[in-house]
Amino acid sequence: MAKPSQAKSDIGLLSGNMGSIIFLYYYSRFIDSAGIENLAQNQLNLLLTQIDNGFNLPTYCSGIFGVAWGLSLLEEERFIDLSNNDFFKEFDNFYIETHQVYLDNQNFDFLHGYVGLGMYLIKRLENCKSIKSKEFYSQKLLEIILQLRASAIKQGKSYCWSANVVNEKEEYNVDLGLAHGMSSIINFLSRLFVFLAFREEVRPLLNGAISFVRSVSMNYTNQFSLFPKEVTTNPINENPPSRLAWCRGDLGIGLSLWHAGKILRDKSLSSQAVSILLHTSKRRNLNTNLVKDACLCHGSSGLMLIFNYLYKMTTVEEFKEAATFWFEKSMAMSNHPDSETGFLFLKYRNNKWEWKEETDILSGVSGVGLSLLSRLSSKPLKWSQSLMVS
Repeated sequence: MAKPSQAKSDIGLLSGNMGSIIFLYYYSRFIDSAGIENLAQNQLNLLLTQIDNGFNLPTYCSGIFGVAWGLSLLEEERFIDLSNNDFFKEFDNFYIETHQVYLDNQNFDFLHGYVGLGMYLIKRLENCKSIKSKEFYSQKLLEIILQLRASAIKQGKSYCWSANVVNEKEEYNVDLGLAHGMSSIINFLSRLFVFLAFREEVRPLLNGAISFVRSVSMNYTNQFSLFPKEVTTNPINENPPSRLAWCRGDLGIGLSLWHAGKILRDKSLSSQAVSILLHTSKRRNLNTNLVKDACLCHGSSGLMLIFNYLYKMTTVEEFKEAATFWFEKSMAMSNHPDSETGFLFLKYRNNKWEWKEETDILSGVSGVGLSLLSRLSSKPLKWSQSLMVS
């Protein structure tokens, strides 16, 4: 694999070097290699120096708070020692300085908005030992919950959120996907529901979001997907079918509903989620499902990762078969002799599609590598929490 510092300057958890570093740490443990572990540590030191030199993008996917989430994961998995209680203080101060603009702009996006920032807060609330710090993270998470409540579009008992500003005709689009839309909100709220302190505020939002998504499936018919890519209230626009991918479509919706059903102990919801996921497991045509490469975001390794996780959690044989199918497709895509790893990834640049070497989690070889390590592990690896999979 190309060294992260040589591959790109992006520090991101999902889009850059932090993700590559996480892969190197997990891989070093898998093959018991001190050399790979030292490489990971050296790359981490370079990344932290980059932050010290003034890198200041806050976001989860590509910025500071994704890195901070990754550091907390590495400590939790005992790859690194961050026993200094003040280590995350600078990240928390940076959160105070930067988070309000995301709330004010109602930018709830998982990868680039305040739901992503909330993932950092949850990870720290889970892992920190200081009562004062726990109070800080709880307070900031409550602010996000209240913002979600204030910005929700209410339709009876259903709640949805739109990235578009609702105009005077009350027309808007609602993204249903895991990367940017309703699935990520349901998934995020399910994670918050674990904490007793948030349940009173979270329950109506979670139930309302689930109600909205369920209503979409009842009113949508298409030969490929059970859900559209998005829902629009403009009658001129059609609700297009969705691809098979981590980022958008039925798979992320079913996965998030499954998590919600489990945490709410709702057997009806869990059953519906499994039904959705079984439907996705039978979708095998690469062209109609828009599977062009092995990337995690919208390629075969993301499908392998999710079906592998679902099989380990449910022991449903169809999920095992789907995981094996997408594993084999991923391996078949390592057929590029001009790549060090055999993998190239399709990218749209300069008004054309090109095959490129990429090293990050979402669209590169680190995502493929981590997905393969998850397949080889007897239990889900915690890194996949970064994508709301586990």
